[in-house]
Amino acid sequence: NLAGANATERSNRKAGYTVTLQSANAGAGNAFFFKSADPANLDTLAYTLAYDGSPVNLVAGTALITDASAKTPAAGVVKSLAVSFNGAASYLNEDAYADTLTFTITAK
Repeated sequence: NLAGANATERSNRKAGYTVTLQSANAGAGNAFFFKSADPANLDTLAYTLAYDGSPVNLVAGTALITDASAKTPAAGVVKSLAVSFNGAASYLNEDAYADTLTFTITAK
């Protein structure tokens, strides 16, 4: 449950907004995983995410992480992103493993 980042959601849309999260590596399934940029290395490391303390569940590589029915305060709303994984569970090739997460805020 490592703190990865804080996101500040800010929207002045009176009707509210949504925030979605997309994982570059999860296109073929509904799990998060780190992988190598080296195509010869097929090892992956599964991980989970929590956004503002709630587990993030993917559907076709995307998750709805905020569905607000009003605007935020002017300063926005700060929410934390935490990453969990069991590094000892796998004996991976030495490499750098990564995933790209994209956050999108959309007015209602």
